[in-house]
Amino acid sequence: MKISIDRMKISIDILGDNRAHIIASPGDGTRYDLHVIPDVYGGDLVIWTSTGEVYRVFEKNSGENLDLKYLNRKEDNKWTSEAIVQIMKVFYAHGGFING
Repeated sequence: MKISIDRMKISIDILGDNRAHIIASPGDGTRYDLHVIPDVYGGDLVIWTSTGEVYRVFEKNSGENLDLKYLNRKEDNKWTSEAIVQIMKVFYAHGGFING
């Protein structure tokens, strides 16, 4: 599924077995190549493959509010966190794994 919102272009592929591959370009030259899998501790793990950064996302209120936790040791970039929240809001708004 391909989605465009404002300047952001998002491609979401549900790979089965509750796995998703998301490619997003917010229009500022950054490319997010993300893999999403359910976390055994709840929520979903979001892995940005080019940087190795890992986030845990909890969906609240049908995707309107998300709780994002950065799981790497180095300090998180607030712009990256905000972009991932926006990308995941789109993912959940379009059914998340349900539409797979």
